[in-house]
Amino acid sequence: MHQRGLHRAAPELDELARATSCTADLAIRGGVHAVILVGGSVEPGTGLGLRRPLHSTALGKVLLAWARPGEEDLTALPPLRPQTERTIVGLDDLRAELAKVRDAGYALNDGESALDVRTLAVPVLDAAGHAHCALALRSTPQVLTDARLPWFLGRALACAAALEVLLLPRPGGVRTGPPERRRSTGTPPPRR
Repeated sequence: MHQRGLHRAAPELDELARATSCTADLAIRGGVHAVILVGGSVEPGTGLGLRRPLHSTALGKVLLAWARPGEEDLTALPPLRPQTERTIVGLDDLRAELAKVRDAGYALNDGESALDVRTLAVPVLDAAGHAHCALALRSTPQVLTDARLPWFLGRALACAAALEVLLLPRPGGVRTGPPERRRSTGTPPPRR
């Protein structure tokens, strides 16, 4: 974690969690998993985070939607196993979902990895516009409601922008990542 500088993200995530009353996590891609390294899902005593499938989590969808070169091939993923009855298990469905994620600028997991859990995730983009990591807010559908989603999205995007500055300094401070993500309307993608 220290090699990647992610330890510097902890105060930002703590503040985001306090402001939203959600669990805030930061994950990187580790092969076929989203690996949570910083945030509320990390065991305080051990520092161990979670490994979650890419296809069934908002964190994973963000890491796939803004994949680095060489990581875009969805056929390289293992079989897409269902975590719940809502999990995407077909490659064509996953491709369509990732297109929606890129268009919206964020991903939603609405009971796809665990029942009664809703997660909103946004990318922390590197200079080339690829996901350096993914930032997520996780709670219940009763907290992360469609009506309040724009509010949560605004806070997640602000935190992601701060993390881009904190974790990924640019020479001369110039940002070259795609501006599309910054223009997200905050409107949730249609439910499946």
